[in-house]
Amino acid sequence: ESGIEFWIQSSGVEEWRRKWVVMLRSNAVTEVNEELLESILHIVRTRVSGATDKDIKEGLGPGTPDKVRIDAYNALLRRRRLSLKTRDGQVIYEEVSAEAAAKLSGLSVEEHLVYSLIEKSGNLGIWTRDLRFRSGLQQNQFLKVLKTLETKRLVKAIKSVKAKNKKFYMLSDITPSKEVTGGPWYSDQKEYDSEFILVLSSHLAAFVRSQKKVSIREATQYVAKSGISKESLEVEHIASLFDIMTYDGLVEEIEAVSAGASIAKSNTNSARKQLKQDESETIASRMFKTKTPDTHLHSVLPEIPCTLCPLQSQCHPGGTINPASCEYLTEWLDF
Repeated sequence: ESGIEFWIQSSGVEEWRRKWVVMLRSNAVTEVNEELLESILHIVRTRVSGATDKDIKEGLGPGTPDKVRIDAYNALLRRRRLSLKTRDGQVIYEEVSAEAAAKLSGLSVEEHLVYSLIEKSGNLGIWTRDLRFRSGLQQNQFLKVLKTLETKRLVKAIKSVKAKNKKFYMLSDITPSKEVTGGPWYSDQKEYDSEFILVLSSHLAAFVRSQKKVSIREATQYVAKSGISKESLEVEHIASLFDIMTYDGLVEEIEAVSAGASIAKSNTNSARKQLKQDESETIASRMFKTKTPDTHLHSVLPEIPCTLCPLQSQCHPGGTINPASCEYLTEWLDF
């Protein structure tokens, strides 16, 4: 038995990676039929989740010997036109576009190996220590490979809100997951941005007062048009702010008019999709008004400098007038 299937079954994924490196370094290149290579790529391309060796074998038909097929796989791997993944113990072949292959064509075997490991981590990234361990490279060689990949702008270093002292890597064109960035409530330094939340809350409180009553959808649209936030905020983000504002006594929730009838249960997938849409609609339809003054409890609203500031509409992070340089807000936060 020979080929990549045998490597996976006999040695496991990590051992297979090392043997793959040996295969790519080999100078013994068998001549292959270009039409056969294109046929394999076509078979892989037509399967969204990638193709197994069985899929490709059936697609090629009985006229293609096993050794010829395996040689074709190896040729495509050398050209970076195929990538390999494992799913449920099976090797899955996925096509790499000609454009992506050209971008990776100048990489050494070690650089391509590290790139593949980073690619596999997706939008969560991979910790530097785990990356070096899985690559099996020595420290000096590993650092040199990373520097090359960063210089070519193929990968980028990031930090996570869950581990600020650790360095992670992901592909340059990947947007980090909110699990990594912490979402809009965290600064570029991965610190909880309490000033931004306070300023945004004061703007929203003023908007509610001016409109008498406001839905989450209307508040989301207001924030988007005002330019207060550099990041795009969804209804879920604004809803979480209104929950904080409710707790702080700035606003109170009122009953919203129901959006409509319940959904049919005949089609399970359709019902789930509709249910998700209904949940989003329910959040967007939540209504709020300014908190009615309490005769027993002193509202915190008048205490916040932002609420009564005449320059409130001009104040935003990074602007000429901003919360970071406001002496009144600093004094209030210190208190």
